[in-house]
Amino acid sequence: MEGGDSEKRRGWMRPAIRQKRDQRVFFRPAHRPSFFSSLSPQEFVDVSNQMYIVSKFLFQNPKLISE
Repeated sequence: MEGGDSEKRRGWMRPAIRQKRDQRVFFRPAHRPSFFSSLSPQEFVDVSNQMYIVSKFLFQNPKLISE
């Protein structure tokens, strides 16, 4: 294996923007925890059912949305 091949192979693991050695990069979390993740399974089902009922009601009565 040539020296250039070794460098290419290691290069794919580097970040897209190359950083100086020992420089740290910090990222924010990808997302915040959802409101639903704080609910118990039964509470989740209850809220989900309520949301379904409301959306079904509004879909059947579109005039309520525009008012």
